[in-house]
Formats: sequence, structure tokens, C-alpha cells
Amino acid sequence: MLYVEAEATPRASCGKETAVPQVNFRTSSERLAIMDRAAGIRGVSRTEFVLRSSEAAAIEVLNEHPVNALDDDASDDFVAALDAPVEIDPAVKARYARKSQWNRWDRPSRSRRATTSRSSPRASPPSTPGSAARQG
Repeated sequence: MLYVEAEATPRASCGKETAVPQVNFRTSSERLAIMDRAAGIRGVSRTEFVLRSSEAAAIEVLNEHPVNALDDDASDDFVAALDAPVEIDPAVKARYARKSQWNRWDRPSRSRRATTSRSSPRASPPSTPGSAARQG
């Protein structure tokens, strides 16, 4: 289980005490070994590797969920556009009023299909020139 805790710890720097944000976490020895191995491959310390990796992951998440901030006027215009009635283009309305192509074909009704005998022989495929020669 990964446990992360962020806190500001006072730190003495050049005679002044400043607050430096600090992140502490607990992890398994297997995960720590993986982090150490990856950090060694990159040629950086474990701390630098974890910081770079977590920063890259955080930036990726933030980019997946952008925030669009609007000023008051733009926000009012946006809400008004959402609340406005929809104007349907007459060409679109006419297209949706037409029957679909698959509903326009003349097909036998279900009752007519149900009365045909299932034992009747199926129609043979149409003959093509030279098909008789191949059969014989």
C-alpha cells in the first residue's frame, strides 16, 4: 500500500528558517527495488526519479482534464447559448422524415413468408457461360 503525506517542514538555510514542502511515503521493498533499479538506469537518485515520474504523471492527468475558465461575460454568453432553444435545419428535418432505405424495399410480409413450404427445393444458382462444361 502506498501512503503519501505532504507537509511543510521548517529547514535552516543560510541562517534563515524557511518552510520546504516535503513528501513522505511508505512502500514495499519490492517497489522500492524497482524504483532504485529504474533510477540507476536513468542515472539519477531515487528521490529525483520519484519526483520526475510523479510530476510527469501529474501533468498527464491535468492535460487529460483541461479547465476552461471564462470571464463573467463569456460565461453568461455560454449559459445563454445552452439555454436557447435549438433551431433545427430544415434539410436535416427533411432527411429524418424520410423512410430508411432498408424500410423502402418491397419484402414479403411475415404472414406470406410463414405460409411458404419449407420443404420446397431452393432455387439453383444462375448458370453462367461455361458452367455446363464444368459440371459434365
